[in-house]
Amino acid sequence: MVCFSSPLSVLAAVLALSGSALAQLEGTGLDRTNVTFPGPKTRYVVEFSEAGSAKFRKRDGTPDTEEFYEAVKLTNVTAVPALNFTSELFHGASFDVLNETAQSIEEIETLNVVKKVWPVGIVYAPKPEDTGKGPDVYKWDPHVLTRVNDAQKLGYDGSDVIIAVIDSGIDYTHPDLGGQFGAGFKVESGWDFVGDAYSVDEPNVLYPDDDPKDCLGHGTHVAGIIASGNKDLPGVAPNARLRAYKVFGCGDGVTLDVIGQAFLKAFEDGADIITASLGSDNGFTEDMVASIITKITEQGTFVSAAAGNSGIRGPFLTSNLANAYGSLTVGSVQHTQKPVYKVVAKSSSGASRDIYYVSDNQVQWDRSGTYKAYLPPVGRDWDVCWEWDVPAPAGGIPENDILVLPRGNSFVCPDMWQLMDSVLIGQVKWVFYYNYPNISYEHPERAVYRDDQPIGFAAINYEDGIY
Repeated sequence: MVCFSSPLSVLAAVLALSGSALAQLEGTGLDRTNVTFPGPKTRYVVEFSEAGSAKFRKRDGTPDTEEFYEAVKLTNVTAVPALNFTSELFHGASFDVLNETAQSIEEIETLNVVKKVWPVGIVYAPKPEDTGKGPDVYKWDPHVLTRVNDAQKLGYDGSDVIIAVIDSGIDYTHPDLGGQFGAGFKVESGWDFVGDAYSVDEPNVLYPDDDPKDCLGHGTHVAGIIASGNKDLPGVAPNARLRAYKVFGCGDGVTLDVIGQAFLKAFEDGADIITASLGSDNGFTEDMVASIITKITEQGTFVSAAAGNSGIRGPFLTSNLANAYGSLTVGSVQHTQKPVYKVVAKSSSGASRDIYYVSDNQVQWDRSGTYKAYLPPVGRDWDVCWEWDVPAPAGGIPENDILVLPRGNSFVCPDMWQLMDSVLIGQVKWVFYYNYPNISYEHPERAVYRDDQPIGFAAINYEDGIY
C-alpha cells in the first residue's frame, strides 16, 4: 500500500543556465555553431598607436579616421573603409583590402600610426532546430545550485543596475520583459547596429536604427535568464534595467567589428554590466573584441561572456569574448542532487516506511490518496529485460495500482531503464523501479515517449524496493 503526501523540498536544481523557458521559441534550438577566422577574406581592423590616435583628430579634438586612409594611400594597399572606431578607449578602423596579400597587410602593420592589425572573423547567429512535439520537458530553477536564491533573499534583485545585453536584440513585447520599450520599462533603451535585413554576405550594407527588437530569439532567451519578471520563472536579477544592443539581423551572422562597436557603445552609454552569450571558437586573448573587453574591464565595468559550447572538442575552444583579461567567463551548470518526493509504504502488518522517489520528468506525480502496490507473482531476481509473460490480470494491472519492479540487471539491458518494454505498454500506468544495491538516487530517463506508456515512471532505492 502506498500513500502519497506533499513533496519533499527540492534538493537541487536540474537546469543548465541556457535552459530558460522564457524565450517561448517552440522548435528553436540554442546550439550556437560559431565559425572561426577568417571572415570576409579582405576585412581587417586596426587599432591606432598613440601617435596615430593623437594625429587622427577632428578640429574639436574628437577621434577621427579620415587621415588614416590618407596614410594608407601612400602604400601599395587599396583599402575601402568599413566601420570607424572613434572611442577614446579604442581608436581605430575596419576596412576591406582589395589587393590582399601577406605583403600588403605587412605594409599596414609597419605604419607608425598603427598599433595592431587583426583579421575580422564572423560570428554566426543561433540556428533554428526542430526539437519535435514531444511531451513537455520540465525544467528546474537553477538559482538553487548557483545560490542566486540566497542572494535574492538578501535583497539583491538587480534594482538600479543597468545591464547591457549584446545579442540578437530583445523582444521587449514579452510580458515577462516589461511588455514595452523605453524609459520606465524593463528594456529601457538600446541600439540596432545592423537592421533586420542585414546579411553577413554583404557586410557593408547596414540598416542601423534605435529599435533593437529581436527577430531571432536568442537575445530574448538571454534577457529572460537575466531579468525575467515572471514570478514562477524569475530571472537572476528581476528588477534590473536592460539595454539591448542588437548585432544580428534576422539570419546569417555578423562580422566581429560590429560586435566590437556594440561593446564600446554599451560602455559609453554607462552600463554597469555588459554581457554577451556569443563568440567564435578562438581560445586566444589577442582577439580584437577581447582586447576591447579588456580595456572596458580596466575602467571598472563588469563584463561577462559565455564560455561557448565547444569544450567537448578540446582545449583552446572557449569563445573569443570569454578570453579577455578581466572578464568573467560563464559556463553551464548541472545538478549534483535530485528533487525527490515522498510516499508512505504500509505493510499488511501495519508497519510503515517513508519512501522517496525520483520521477523521470522530475516533478511530483499528480496523485493523492492510498493505492495498492502491485508486485509480479514471480521471484525477486526477475526483471523486465528478460522475456516474460504478462504478470497482470486480463486487461492489465488496475490503473490506480503501482507496479514495483527491479531495474534491469541482465546482459540484455544492464544500464538501461526498461521504460519501453513492450509488455508494460498498455498494461500499467504507474511504475516504481528500484535501483541496484548500494546505488544512490538516480534520474530515470525516457528514451522514447508514447501515449500508451506508463504515466508515472520513477526510481526508488534498492532497500525501499525490497521492503
